Amino acid sequence: MASSPVLHTSQGKPYIPLTTTSPTPIFLTAFHPHDIPIVQQTLSIPPIYLHLVAIPQPYTLADAEWWVSLQMSGKSNLPLQVLRAGDPETGTFIGSVSLMPQDSEALQTVKNTLPEAVKRHGEGEEFELGYYLHPDWQGKGIVSAAVTALVDWGEREMGVRRVVLRILEDNVKSRGIVGHVGGLFKRCEEEDGWVDWPEIKGGGRRKLLVWRWSTKGI
Repeated sequence: MASSPVLHTSQGKPYIPLTTTSPTPIFLTAFHPHDIPIVQQTLSIPPIYLHLVAIPQPYTLADAEWWVSLQMSGKSNLPLQVLRAGDPETGTFIGSVSLMPQDSEALQTVKNTLPEAVKRHGEGEEFELGYYLHPDWQGKGIVSAAVTALVDWGEREMGVRRVVLRILEDNVKSRGIVGHVGGLFKRCEEEDGWVDWPEIKGGGRRKLLVWRWSTKGI
């Protein structure tokens, strides 16, 4: 895996420039307070929230403020998790690619929405990979570039040794990302599970497919 350079803005904030097909520069950064309104707008878009079990609907400004504040507190995902267009400090929030520790405060708050296998496996040992991208920015190789860069940075600088990725079986676009990251993840069919989907998002029993990455190559 090619190393992704971590640079710093004039204000000392870390970021990773991503190589994509977007004519607008794209960066992987931390959250900033000015992201709150656009986070609320982005997570209110049906093609995004319908595939995310733990995102409440309606998704309010208070929900976004809680989430961004939690991320900035250092009690949840690893800090570099925001996809930002234009400038690494003042650019627009367009989505997220994140690594969440199994013992993070955020994961504890949503465990009642997750399948039993998610609740009991890898406690405190692995990171949950998640991602979403505003529809206007899809098809430019942004998420696949960010996933590769994030896992590389997580391993080199944050001590990440194991990553799990769970995707809804019918989320074709999200599954396509896995195929674009050069065999980084291994499919683990024996760990597939089912989850009761919220009625406001279509309801029913939905199947989650599982992929894994580790420093041992699994």
